[in-house]
Amino acid sequence: MSTDNIDLIYLKSPKSHPSYEQVKDAFLQSRNYTHKKIKIFTDKLSDPLKTDMIKVLNNPKIAHSFEQIVFKFIISACVDLKSENDLISSTLYSAYLGNIHTLITDHVIDNKFDEDRRLVDQIPVGEVCYLEFILSLLETANNDPVCIQRIREFYYKTFEVLYWEEKCHVGTISEYKDSDLDLISQKCAPIKAIMYLPIKLTDNLSIEQKIYQVIDNLSLGSLLLDDYHDWEEDLIRQRYTYPLTLALKRLGIDNAAQIDVHDDKFISQVKAAMFMSEVSIKVFDVILKRLRSAYSIIKELMPISALLIQVQLKTLEEEMIKVIKTQRSALHK
Repeated sequence: MSTDNIDLIYLKSPKSHPSYEQVKDAFLQSRNYTHKKIKIFTDKLSDPLKTDMIKVLNNPKIAHSFEQIVFKFIISACVDLKSENDLISSTLYSAYLGNIHTLITDHVIDNKFDEDRRLVDQIPVGEVCYLEFILSLLETANNDPVCIQRIREFYYKTFEVLYWEEKCHVGTISEYKDSDLDLISQKCAPIKAIMYLPIKLTDNLSIEQKIYQVIDNLSLGSLLLDDYHDWEEDLIRQRYTYPLTLALKRLGIDNAAQIDVHDDKFISQVKAAMFMSEVSIKVFDVILKRLRSAYSIIKELMPISALLIQVQLKTLEEEMIKVIKTQRSALHK
């Protein structure tokens, strides 16, 4: 990635913006540090674990981690908190490892109905990444007991939500309550454990809970947007996410037995319900409300992070306008 593209991929802010050079330096150093540390970590592994680890690292979702809004927020928040670049780098390294573990866990759970041995082969990679994640956090924290408590607390929340989701929304179509959306945001709860260290080490514990609220809102927005775009994959996997459940409800479907994923006509009906009805507007409305809430919480406290959220808001608002225009155009045909 060239440095000229960092403003497009990272903040999309003009180079004249006061934060640009500061964020660029933190971004480059953190990314290079993480890649270097990951290579050292991987080289210590022996085959077949090492080969499986390299395959995971080449997965596009892992390779492009730094382009995810949550990673961008971690960097911008660290800069706002006036963290030293070394602290930002170690924080991003931990986040990268945690992301690998989370993605592998999600992938194995999502594809559990597949008879694919390779899924099982990924589990040891996820576990060694989790162990390195814990060790790297504790090294930075100097074995701070509160950090250990945060890790335990937030990971428990994540796995409680994964269990709830499997029980209530996999293979079974159930409506989502507003409180369920708050639950979904906790799938990314470990990010809060990662952010605890920059918050504490820069003496900003007074705004710890506000930062966690922002992470929850950003996480929910990101997860719902992924679910919106991955609806067909989720339908096949019997994962009835919030957007997909809204689309199925519009078609009068409340029982998984009514679904035939091999029926092209049915798939077309679900697609139309998802993209050519009020469903898409409802989904975008929830996402935008959460991002606006995140922005309102930190616009004064953390101006660089607020800029990041503002850019994301503008992008999604433009996407929603396109959806509305497409729907109106279809109505007049």
